Amino acid sequence: MAGLFDADAYECDDLPERFYRVTYPGSQTRDEDTGDYVSDTTLEISDDVDLKEIVEDHFYWRRAPSPFISVFCDERHARNWARKRVDKLNCSLGDVYISEIDTAKLPAGTTVFEATLLADMLDIYHPYSENEYLVLHRISCVSIVSTRSLEEIEADELAHTMALFGLNDPIRMFIDQDSEHLDLAIESFHVVLRLPSVASPVQPKTCSSLT
Repeated sequence: MAGLFDADAYECDDLPERFYRVTYPGSQTRDEDTGDYVSDTTLEISDDVDLKEIVEDHFYWRRAPSPFISVFCDERHARNWARKRVDKLNCSLGDVYISEIDTAKLPAGTTVFEATLLADMLDIYHPYSENEYLVLHRISCVSIVSTRSLEEIEADELAHTMALFGLNDPIRMFIDQDSEHLDLAIESFHVVLRLPSVASPVQPKTCSSLT
């Protein structure tokens, strides 16, 4: 399928409303001058065969930096991925960030590929492509709605869910965004939900997990 590269043949035209970008120690970071997310802009894609090789390198983590910036269209998926980065890198929740991106504010000319479709079209095996999109070269800061650490996100969710179930008192001592014990707070909260409660005769049957 060799030939001149035509991005339009692979580009995604119907974008979801939101993207979520996960950054962590060692990942491609934002440009300090512009605030944009910038990948390797020096690497040019010459043809379809070249595209397949570069995409494979990105999917299989064989090349760094990559010309692509991976994002998710599902917030929960992004948070699960962020959590896995914390575990794999043995870093803190405060070291991993999630940026919410408004796709309607991406500048004209921004090239985006849907990972599942791209893998199929290029005949690449990539079983983890669900909800993943690849942005070529740059995500403009004008499209970034917010950037928050995983620590902030989970602390807010924990406090909200505890209040919802009336469980503020048992582990209120742990709820502090500046605390080093947020992981312990989350684990304690899950334990509390599994224990009988004299305060409420009706027990929740399930609790959503961040794993």
